[in-house]
Amino acid sequence: MNCSLPLAAMHFGLKNTVQGNAFADLSVTGRRAFSAFRQGQPAENYCQTIANRTLPAACPAPSPKPTPAQMVAGCKDALNRGL
Repeated sequence: MNCSLPLAAMHFGLKNTVQGNAFADLSVTGRRAFSAFRQGQPAENYCQTIANRTLPAACPAPSPKPTPAQMVAGCKDALNRGL
């Protein structure tokens, strides 16, 4: 979730639903990943701070990056997809 969920938010924020769906699905793929998602289920406060988070260097961030408002909106889409 440290990489795939923020990437999902970025892609959804940029209106790239194919990539957004793929990264959101990856965030909850597998029993352990889904369990971790459900236990630490990100919510509104996660989305409000997502634009300020730093991605790990290995995460392939899109270019250009979305605006903070786009990130928040994309995060909400990603969380809805993950549920």
